[in-house]
Amino acid sequence: MEEYRSIIKEILGEIEPYEEIENDTDLIESQILDSLSIVFLVTQLEDKYNIVIDENKVLPQNFKSINIIAGILNELLNTR
Repeated sequence: MEEYRSIIKEILGEIEPYEEIENDTDLIESQILDSLSIVFLVTQLEDKYNIVIDENKVLPQNFKSINIIAGILNELLNTR
């Protein structure tokens, strides 16, 4: 899962290059992610891992932190 966290941090760095983001930073509350940046993150992850993230999973609570996003990625990649 550390690889996933690293990739997510890389993508978030494109969204907010001057923000220090930890694995448990609340990405929604700190306004790092909004609806458009969530869509950007999803498309980047789908392209990187050749997956489709179901639209039912694209909810703010599922993108609250790097740890939560990495958990979802881990679940998707280990069930295909």
